Amino acid sequence: MPLREVKKGGGGCNSDADCGSEGKCSDKLLCDCTATSFTGPNCLANSYFYDNPYEEDEQELGFEMPFLPRLLKTVLAYVAVIGFLGFVVVVKLRKREMLRNKNQENGCNSGELEVVDVVDSQFTPILSNVKLSRQR
Repeated sequence: MPLREVKKGGGGCNSDADCGSEGKCSDKLLCDCTATSFTGPNCLANSYFYDNPYEEDEQELGFEMPFLPRLLKTVLAYVAVIGFLGFVVVVKLRKREMLRNKNQENGCNSGELEVVDVVDSQFTPILSNVKLSRQR
């Protein structure tokens, strides 16, 4: 927003003292700034110019994405994909190991998987190549 123009004199007064050191109180009881070095309604402000005038093209301060070279972006993308794939592989290997350990505790051979699901008093295999058995 641009600065508003400062009024030179015109403020109410009762005596010359009300108009600062450089102003005079007129017959109409309004300040009259006689010196060019003071301004304002009561001649109390220094009459100087503003060094940094308002510019309407000024942009708001905001967050801008930092500059990343294309090579760095590519490397980061590869690292993210490889990391995700590694995570998936580790999860699958841990699940397989847990299933093996569970089957070994149940006394199954390492080549056979024994998984039984009980639904309405019937045994339904969950995995293919499953040896059906009844455990009590």
